[in-house]
Amino acid sequence: MHFVAVPGNHDLCLDWRLTSKFKDMNWNIKWPKNFHLPIDEMIELNGLKIYGTPWVPVISMIGAYEAEHDALVKKFSKIPANLDILLTHTPPRIPDSCIDRSMQWGEYEAFGSSELAQAIFEKRPKNLFCGHIHSGTHGEVMFEGCKCYNVSRVDENYEIAYEPAVVEISPSVKMDKV
Repeated sequence: MHFVAVPGNHDLCLDWRLTSKFKDMNWNIKWPKNFHLPIDEMIELNGLKIYGTPWVPVISMIGAYEAEHDALVKKFSKIPANLDILLTHTPPRIPDSCIDRSMQWGEYEAFGSSELAQAIFEKRPKNLFCGHIHSGTHGEVMFEGCKCYNVSRVDENYEIAYEPAVVEISPSVKMDKV
């Protein structure tokens, strides 16, 4: 069994732009061999093409992997076409959907990325898993032929509120029997 994840805006110790300021510290993290952390890269596992990207629109200017519009466009342009799975931290900004809506200060506010939505429109991944928005819609949301899932487990108070998502995915290319 393999585990694949992408970091997000709270994962300061994994953002090289922030950790490079602390060159004297030992940041060598030893991950188990079955754990994968693709940061702006594609991996292939059991015939599935998976790409991970942690970037989110700027929220606080102190979080990890935050970027302005032009940088997000550049980062998301590297997403390969026809992926089986796209792992992102931010959700796309989807019109008429609540996958990107977060309860902030008593009101729902959209925090999804229009840059990611454009990349999904262009690149056509089959499935997207994101987790940045705690109170957004959980469950499948269709967008431009892509099945999008908010898999955040916690609510706005950072307490476990949602069950893990279980989704069966088959590779796009049939594998030869060995």
